[in-house]
Amino acid sequence: MDAPLIAIDARSVRPGMTGVGRRVAQMLRAMIRGDHGLRWGLFTNTPGFLAQWLGGEPLPHVVTLWPVGARPESHPGGEWWLNVTLPRFLRREGAALFDGPAFAGPWRRIGVPLTLTIHDLVHRLRPATQPWLFRRWLSTAVRRGSRVADRIVVPSPAVAAELEALHPHTRGKITVIPGGFDSAMTPLTDSELAAFREEHGLPRRWLLHVGTFEPRKNHRFLIEVHTALCAEIDDPPPLIMAGGPGPTLHRVERWIERSPWADRIHIQTGVSDRDLRGFLSGAAALIFPSLSEGFGLPVLEALAMGAPVVAPDVPGLDFFRDSPATLLPLGAVQPWVSALRRILSEPPTPEPSRRWAADFTWERAAERQIALWRQMIGM
Repeated sequence: MDAPLIAIDARSVRPGMTGVGRRVAQMLRAMIRGDHGLRWGLFTNTPGFLAQWLGGEPLPHVVTLWPVGARPESHPGGEWWLNVTLPRFLRREGAALFDGPAFAGPWRRIGVPLTLTIHDLVHRLRPATQPWLFRRWLSTAVRRGSRVADRIVVPSPAVAAELEALHPHTRGKITVIPGGFDSAMTPLTDSELAAFREEHGLPRRWLLHVGTFEPRKNHRFLIEVHTALCAEIDDPPPLIMAGGPGPTLHRVERWIERSPWADRIHIQTGVSDRDLRGFLSGAAALIFPSLSEGFGLPVLEALAMGAPVVAPDVPGLDFFRDSPATLLPLGAVQPWVSALRRILSEPPTPEPSRRWAADFTWERAAERQIALWRQMIGM
């Protein structure tokens, strides 16, 4: 008898993917590595890219890639695929369950159990930080998809509370599964870090920000903090902004041009996992002043690498209150400057951060997701 087939919408794993796509990609990679007695069918717009992410061809025999033309946010093609084409396909393939891991799912019953992951409620709580068309798509996808889904996965208790408040019909069917870090992402050795510095023309230490260039990442405040810090200390470290090009990239570039320390602020787009590992290995601190987060994956990754973190005490990031990260209110620049000065003058030891983060790996997150699916399909 064939193993149960889990069908997953993996279209968010694509070139230039955001943090949502990275979570989906990491979860998929962790899932297919294990022997779970399941088969995997993955819908994708970019089969070559997805296959590379999963380890390259040939893929394990339990994994099948299903190419799809419709993109998740396309209208009306995306809705037609989810609600008309998809159910027919799942019946023909004999799928046991369908998972929508990136906000989007069918709006009606499709004949198999359905899970949906909602990563944040930024489109409702901070609407000005997202383009109106994308916001409208997200709002519709979450409202209608959450009614149909049998179980809803969220990355933090904060998102669970927000979702229940905005959509009371979700009460009783939410499961919190925090994000993780790649256990293969370990700090570079001294010789590797020296080579990385030489390759990228970097000094001994730097400050780092990781995140797509979009309004809620609060890059203007980030530049203000760095500018104030540079004015207070000798030989200030440069600030590296690493992330996918988003709607505010050119605006951020203009803000940098107006900074008196513009020569110490550098933008890095198209950052690979290898580069991210290097940037985190040599970072004096991660500065992450986001206005809103569902979980805050860069914070966890920095802690796992032993890098100090300064971040805001906002919903989503409150998950890290008991970690070694420094959480501060947003608004006033000086507390952030003071925290960074302390870190730069007396760098904390990395072991407490690594120990705290050790409980959160993608393998553990995948195990929790699979346990939920097993329960739903009666395994």
